Parts: sequence; C-alpha cells; structure tokens
Amino acid sequence: MNIANRLIAAYLLIVSLFVLTLTYPHEKLLNRFQEVSPVIIDIKDAGPDTVEPAVKTTPAASGTSAANPYESYLSGAKKLGVSLSFDLCENVLYRVKNDFVDEINPTVIYTGIKNEVSSLLKCAGVDSSELKNMPDGEEIFTGILTSYGDKVDRDLLFYACLKGMVKGTADRHSDFLTPEEYTAFVKRTQEESYSGIGIRISKPEKSSPVEIIEVFDSGPAYAAGIRKGDVIIGIDQTDIIQMTLNQISELLRGKENSKVKLAILRESEKLSFDVPRRKMKMRAVQGRIINNKIGYIRIDGFKEEINGEFRQEYEKMANAGIKGLILDLRNNPGGLVIAARDLCGCFLPRDTEIATFKRRGDEKRKIYTSGRKIVFVPVIILINPNTASSAEITAGALKDHGVAKLLGEKSRGKGSVQRTVRLEGGCALKLTIEKIFTPSGFGINAVGLSPDIEVATDYKKMGTAEDAQLDRAVKVLSE
Repeated sequence: MNIANRLIAAYLLIVSLFVLTLTYPHEKLLNRFQEVSPVIIDIKDAGPDTVEPAVKTTPAASGTSAANPYESYLSGAKKLGVSLSFDLCENVLYRVKNDFVDEINPTVIYTGIKNEVSSLLKCAGVDSSELKNMPDGEEIFTGILTSYGDKVDRDLLFYACLKGMVKGTADRHSDFLTPEEYTAFVKRTQEESYSGIGIRISKPEKSSPVEIIEVFDSGPAYAAGIRKGDVIIGIDQTDIIQMTLNQISELLRGKENSKVKLAILRESEKLSFDVPRRKMKMRAVQGRIINNKIGYIRIDGFKEEINGEFRQEYEKMANAGIKGLILDLRNNPGGLVIAARDLCGCFLPRDTEIATFKRRGDEKRKIYTSGRKIVFVPVIILINPNTASSAEITAGALKDHGVAKLLGEKSRGKGSVQRTVRLEGGCALKLTIEKIFTPSGFGINAVGLSPDIEVATDYKKMGTAEDAQLDRAVKVLSE
C-alpha cells in the first residue's frame, strides 16, 4: 500500500471513530469497552448456610456494636485488592441509570454517593462539609477526588462512590463487588457442594444479629450441639454485626476439616463452640408419609436435580395411595428459575404460564412449564418469611392456578432477577434488572405472598412433633 492510500485509510478510520463517538455517548463507549465476560445469574440462591435477607426480626444481642464498614480498610486489616478509576465509576453510573429495573431520579444516585463518601470520611476523621455543595453530575467524582484525595486513599474514595451509587437505588439485592467478593459470589452460585457446618441463618437487617433458623442433622453443627434459635454473635473472634449474610457465609465456610469458632447467645447464656467444617452436599428433596395417607415433601433449594428427585419421591407416595400432599417450602431461599419451572410441571399441564419477568418499559418474558403432570391430589404449600425467589414463583403459580393453598406466614418478597456483570480489574456490578409477577399479575417483589391459612412460625419447633404449621396442614387435608 503506497503512502497516499495509507493516509486515506487513516483519515477514514478517524472519521469512523468520530461517527462512533457521536452515535455512542462517552458513557456508552465505557459501557461497550469496559465490560468483561458478562455473567447472567437468574435468582441463584446463596447456599445452604445463608438466607438473605429474611423478614423475621430478632432483638439485638447485647454487647454488639455497629462498626463502620470502612474501619477494616483504613486500618489496613482488609485490602480492596484492585485499583479503581474514573472510567469505572462512570461505567457503573451509566449502568445504574439505564439498566436498573426502575427509572431512578439521578439526584437520588448522587445523594447515595455523597452519603457513602461521608461515611468513609467520618471513619477517617475527615470533615465532609464540602460534599454538600458539590453539584450533581459526573463531575462529582472529580470534585470528591480533588477535595479529599490527599486525605483518604484514592481507591477507597472511588470504592465509596461505587457503593454509594448502587445504594442510591434503595435495592437490597443490588451491589458493587470487589474482586474478592465477586470470586466468592461466583463460587457460591456454581458449587454443588461446600465445606461448612450445616446451618441456615437469618439476618433481617444489616445491623441485626444472626439467628440460626435451621440446623441440618447431617452436619457438624448439629453434632456439636448447636440449636435452632441460637444467635451467632461472633465468628473466630470477629465482630460480625455490620457484615452482610454473604460475608458471614464466607466466614462459616472454609477448608475441609478446618475449625470455626462460634460465639453463641442462647437466650441469656453465652456459649462457645469449635465446629469442624465438613463437605456438605444437600439433597434437594426429602419426603415421608404422615398418618398413612398424607404425603409430605420438603424442598431445601431449587437446583437442577429437583425435577427428578421430586418425581421419584412423589411416585412412591402415589403408589402408596396418598390422599393429599404437603409441599414444604419454608426456609427455602430459592435457586434456579428452571428448577421452579420443572417443579411446577409436576403439578400443571405442559406449557402453563408460571411467571412473567418484566424489565423497565414494556419488555417482558414469560416462563412456561415443561414435563408431565403427575400430582392429582389436594396440595397445601407451607411458606414463611424465609420462603424466597424460585420458591415464591412456585407457590404463587400453584396458588393462582388453583391447585394448591398456602399455609403459614407471608413469604419474603424476593421477586426480582439480578444481572451480574464482571468489570475491569475483576470487580463486578450486581444489579436488579427484572421484577417477577405471578400468572394473575401479582407482583411478588418487596411484598411477598400471603397465606390462605395463617399460622405463625415457631422456628424452634419446625420439623418436630410440635410443628403447628405442619399439624394444621395435615388436619386440613384430612377433613
């Protein structure tokens, strides 16, 4: 190629880039160029050690303190593990503004940034009064760095901005994740088994104590003497009061055969347990026949194998001539949407609508059953404040189609889908992009499903001979 042709080619390239810049505003260019390997995760559960977050509340444990989450970073005890940038902040800002399921007033996002940076500055002992006068807009990042970059670590300031803009959505399921948090998140959502202690926990609010709502009888926690209703007030001498459920779950898990030290509050008594971690693989479906005529099937999580396990368990009961079925979805954090689809297919004809997923605007998608219907007896579904996501999809669909009644307490209301996108440096943005509606058009998110028959949950008696919800369900189906 001669020099003239090369000059023409260079000129055409410059013109093409100029046109691209006009077509895609600066933030959209960031959106295109900084995204790395988008990961779509549809309502995956957080794992058997976690229920996040439940509606049930527990009085705060004495002796706990509300530590500022930035203390560990400022003290050097914890590292971000990544270098953050203006570009990343603008990229995340674009996504929050344009991809979040609801339209958001930009002022709310910038207020979230200011509030979060203020929290960081307060922890660092730095006056934050200049924040109030900073204008809304992308220039806020430059203003924050100019005013405080010589007083607080630059990456921590960017981190506070990123956390703040996501908090501005007021959506508890959206989050900005550091590389370490993202790696742990992917591991939790993809693993078939894990090394833990075999418990399920609830933490209604970030400042609430951590209550053990279930202890699996096959796990080491059960063998160590830990009980339902115990409150965890410390893990390996670490203050956990301001941690999220996912962070606490990571502390509970670890290398197989290693031990975790739990500080437990049992009523007014403080106890200490050294519990070994074991490889845990939970069976999704467990069942039995009550009084020789009522089938009882408990679903612990919505995993790929649920369809085969349920059909196998139910067909044994059907051959025994059961007259009714209790489907126990209490303390079920959810899992895969396809698992809910397959389970509903056991109760409903093929191609029956079970849910609608709606995005911002009019965009939506519907989910339909697959497989062969096998359940033809009356059904009662047990729900409580820890029944969430795919469990709520299932309960809502079967109720709307008239094949089941709900018994217990209102479900959690986790009726949304998050898209998790990996960004530069190994960080990630987990953002709610869809809300879920039952076949009748009822919106599950932040509301929950109301039971047809209300019976209070006694967590300590669940699964025992004194389980009031189970007892009431048996009586209703026996009438």
